[in-house]
Amino acid sequence: MVELNDIVEYQSNDMVIFAGREYGEFTKGDISIPLPIRTSRIFQWLGPDVGWKQIHHHGSIDDPILLIEYQQAVRGKP
Repeated sequence: MVELNDIVEYQSNDMVIFAGREYGEFTKGDISIPLPIRTSRIFQWLGPDVGWKQIHHHGSIDDPILLIEYQQAVRGKP
């Protein structure tokens, strides 16, 4: 589960940008790593036939040590 917090919203008639922090957890076997992620998401209105669509999502782990631990866990390396 991932929660979005500390949200800042920018909007126009056909676009919305959310920036904030996602808090979640990566688990693989007996390894569990908390993941505070700085994130941005952009949604655009593409008309009544399509509706709102997410056109961009970016996330970054700010803590370099936590990023290394996460990368090692994903790759299965100590």
